[in-house]
Amino acid sequence: MKNTSVEEQIKRIEAYCISQEWEIVEIFKDEGFSGGNINRLGYKKMIFIK
Repeated sequence: MKNTSVEEQIKRIEAYCISQEWEIVEIFKDEGFSGGNINRLGYKKMIFIK
C-alpha cells in the first residue's frame, strides 16, 4: 500500500470492519511515527489494554 494519511487509513479500516460486522472499540493513533517503531504511546496502550 502506498503512503496514506492516518485519516484515510482509519476510513479504510472502519469500512472493512463494517463489512465484517466487527465492532471498533478504540482507535489508537501515533501520528508522526513509523509503524515499525514500537516506542509509541498509542502502540503501548494498545498492547496493554485489558
